[in-house]
Amino acid sequence: MAGIPLLASWLALTAFALPSKVSAAAPRALSLSGVVAKAGPELTRSGVIVTPVASVPVKGARVEVDRRLVATTGSNGHFYFTDAWYGSNPVTITVVAMGLARYELEGVTAAQSGDTLDVALSHKPTVEDVSPGPARQGLDSGATAGGGSSAGSGRNRLSSPANCGGYTSNVTPPSSILVLEFSQHTASGAPVAGTETGIFQVPFETYVDDVLPNEWISGWDTQALDAGAMAVKTYGWYWIDNWRGGTYKGQCYNVDDSTDYQRYIPGLSASTTNAAIAATWNTIATRSGAIFEASYQATLTGSTSEACGAGLSNYPDTLSQWGSQNCAALGDEWQEILSIYYPGVAFAAADVSFQMFTISATGNLYERPWNGGWGAWSDLSNPGVTLSGTPGDVYDPTSSTLLVFAVGSNGVIYERAWNGSWGAWQVFGSNFRGGVTAIYQNGQLDLFAVSATGNLYERAWSDGWGAWWDVSNPGVTLSGTPGVAYDPTDRTLQAFAVGSNGVIYERAWSGSWGAWQVFDSTFRGGVTLIYQNGQLDLFAVSATGNLYERAWSDGWGAWWDVSNPGVTLGGTPGVAYDPVTGTFQVLAVGSNGVIYERAWSGTWGAWQEFGRVFSGGASVVEDNAG
Repeated sequence: MAGIPLLASWLALTAFALPSKVSAAAPRALSLSGVVAKAGPELTRSGVIVTPVASVPVKGARVEVDRRLVATTGSNGHFYFTDAWYGSNPVTITVVAMGLARYELEGVTAAQSGDTLDVALSHKPTVEDVSPGPARQGLDSGATAGGGSSAGSGRNRLSSPANCGGYTSNVTPPSSILVLEFSQHTASGAPVAGTETGIFQVPFETYVDDVLPNEWISGWDTQALDAGAMAVKTYGWYWIDNWRGGTYKGQCYNVDDSTDYQRYIPGLSASTTNAAIAATWNTIATRSGAIFEASYQATLTGSTSEACGAGLSNYPDTLSQWGSQNCAALGDEWQEILSIYYPGVAFAAADVSFQMFTISATGNLYERPWNGGWGAWSDLSNPGVTLSGTPGDVYDPTSSTLLVFAVGSNGVIYERAWNGSWGAWQVFGSNFRGGVTAIYQNGQLDLFAVSATGNLYERAWSDGWGAWWDVSNPGVTLSGTPGVAYDPTDRTLQAFAVGSNGVIYERAWSGSWGAWQVFDSTFRGGVTLIYQNGQLDLFAVSATGNLYERAWSDGWGAWWDVSNPGVTLGGTPGVAYDPVTGTFQVLAVGSNGVIYERAWSGTWGAWQEFGRVFSGGASVVEDNAG
C-alpha cells in the first residue's frame, strides 16, 4: 500500500558562478544573502513523486560560517551577512533551525561574494560540496538536494563494517536504521533510479511507524495490524543484523525507502498502526533464536479474499497481507496468524537496559544500571570540583556513546562520555546553575540548561557542537532543570522550566520558537518531560513536596498527585519508560537525601527506597546499544 511521502530535503541555489580557481584578486570578505524555508510535501505527477518548491519561511534559523554565527533569519526567512575573509581556504556554510535537520554547503570561497543562497530544510540532513573539480558538484549546475547530489551529514553517515553499523543483537531492538532515500518513486512505490537523496539514520521505532500504514491498510482488524507490526519490525531488524550489501557513494545502508524493501514515507503514520506497533513493541519474533527475514506480500494466491493460510505451498515462509486480515476476521490473534505463515516462530520479551545518574551529597556523580533488575552503584567521581543539581544524560545511537552532563559548584557544565569505558571529564560551558537536560532527536543532540541569569539556553550537536542559543525567559528568571522532549507526531520540541515564582512555563519549537506559555503553579525544583507511545508525560515536584504528573494525548489532562513516600520530595524527578513491560519508573530525592522509586504499570505501586545519601535530582536514560 504505497502512499505519498510528506517531506523531502531540497535546496535552491541561485546566481552562483564558480571560477576554476580563486585568483589573487578574490574579495577579502564573503557576503551572501538568501531565504531559509521549510520543505513542502511531495506530490505525485504522472505516476512519479516529485518535490515542489518550499514556501514556508523559517524564522530564527542560524547561518554559520565554519561554526561561527554570522546571521539569523527574520520572520520572512531572509538573511544577509558579510564575513571577514581570513585566507584562501574554502569555508563551510551551515544553516541550522530547531526541529529541522542541518544543511551544509562545503567548499565556498570569497569569490562567491554577492551571490544568493536559498535553502529549504526538512528532517533529513543535507550536505553539498561546491569545490571546483571533476569530483565536485558546482553551484551553477542547478542541482537540488533530492536529485542525487546530496547525502546525509557526516555525523549520520557511518563506516561500512560487515553488517553495516555493527549491530547484531537478537534480543534488544536496534535504536536506529540506515535508510537510503529517493526523492522520486513510481506510483507503486518503486524507486526512480538516479534520484537518491542520501543515507539517513532514522530512529528504528519511527521507521516502523512510517512503514506500517504504507504496507497494511490502517482500517483493518487490530489483530491483522498487530501481525503486520511484528512483520515490519522483524523484517527491518533482520536487514540491520544481516547487511544485504547496499552502498551509496561509498556508504552502506540497511534498507532503502522503496518497495524493494518496505515502503517508508517519513512522517506518514496513522493512529491505528501506531497503536499496533506500541502494543507489540515489547515482543520479539525469532526462529532458532535469531531475528529472521519476515517476508510478506499482498496475497499468496492473487485473490484478496483468499482463505487464511492459503498459498503457502507456492510462497513458503511468507506472510500474506490480505491473508492476515482474513485470518483476523476468523478470530485468530496475531500470534496465531504469524505462526501459520512463519512455522517455527517463537515469541519472547525484548531486552532493554537503563542507566540512572544522580549526584551524591559529597558532590560526586553516581550511576546505577538496570537490566531486568537494578545493579550496584558506581562512583564516577567529579572533575575536580563538586557537582550539584540534576545530571543530564543521553544515548547517541550514531556513535553508541552515552553522554552525561553535570553542573559544578563553579557554574561550569562538565561532560563525561562512555563508549566501552569512561572518558575524561570535559569542560562544556560556564555560568550555569541548576541541572542539565540532554535529548537525542532526528540525528541531533540537544542540550538545555538555565544560566546564572535565569535564562534558558540550548546547544546542539550535529557534526560538532554549535554555539549556545539564548532561548530567553518568560519575564521571570528560571531555575532548576528544564524538561525537554521531542514529539515526532507533530515534529515539535517542547521545553518546560520553573520560574522563580513557582510557575511552570512552556515554550515550543516548530521551525521557530513560539511565545512562552504559563503552564501551571505552584512547583519547585525542575521538571521532567518524556515521550512514549504517542503521549507526552510531564513530572514535577510541587511546593508541598509531592510528585505530580500530567499527560498529553490530544490535549493536556489534569494534574495527577502521585504523593510522596512519607517525606517531602525535592529536585528534579527522573523518569524512564520500559517498553518491554509498559512500566513507568519514577525516581525522586527526599529531603532526607534518600532516592525513592515508584512504578506505574496500570496502577501506581508503593514507594520504594532506592539509595542514599544524595542531593539534587535523578535522571534515567535508556541505553540500548545491544
